[in-house]
Amino acid sequence: MPVKKASAVWNGNLKEGSGSINSESGVLSEAAFTFASRFEDEGKSNPEELIAQHMPVVIQWHYLMNYIAPDMILKASQPMPMYL
Repeated sequence: MPVKKASAVWNGNLKEGSGSINSESGVLSEAAFTFASRFEDEGKSNPEELIAQHMPVVIQWHYLMNYIAPDMILKASQPMPMYL
């Protein structure tokens, strides 16, 4: 399985500073976050939101590969079937 990398930078103090997230793929490029976006309701993204978006995909893959089609091998060009 390929290893993907991401980085985050924080500037300033905790309450008034700001940061950005970058991903190797470029999907996240200078995605801004602040103390308020993480702990209040500022409306910007935060690391927890990224994890929350990732989890349904992980659960779906687990279900697909273990219960629906344990012997199925997907090629990179094949879309993953969606079972909800």
